[in-house]
Amino acid sequence: MRRPKGFIGAPAFLCVFFIFASVRPGDVCGEWLDSLKMSQRAANDDMAEAHIKTLVTAAETFKAAHGRYPKNEDELSKPEDGPPYITRNYGGQEIMGYKYSVTFHEAEKGEGEAEGREAGYLFIAEPARCQETGTKVFTADSGKEITQEDCE
Repeated sequence: MRRPKGFIGAPAFLCVFFIFASVRPGDVCGEWLDSLKMSQRAANDDMAEAHIKTLVTAAETFKAAHGRYPKNEDELSKPEDGPPYITRNYGGQEIMGYKYSVTFHEAEKGEGEAEGREAGYLFIAEPARCQETGTKVFTADSGKEITQEDCE
């Protein structure tokens, strides 16, 4: 059953009731608030991982179509030759408690015995406030699996 718009729910009602009844509201309300915060952090973590996967898919699809990675995020969100690969830019933005770094790099030749670097990307999503808005740092480096680490 769908809740009516604006319905806060039984836990909130109980918190208000306990406050007015003077019956140790901190125990019930505190647990409810902790649970709510934990749920929000988990949702933020899941959304950040989904955003990183979206960026990886967009960059790899662009490469398949053009034979190269994009030079910047605008080539994904505002391409000259068709529909966008992503609907928004993520780099430098804070979205659902996560900050995003979106970097594309061109190939570089190594000097001497040093190896060069292939063209690619590096996408990072990290909580704006560790343990408050999220718990994981997600990283995608071109051609590698998406990694996640606990934030510090």
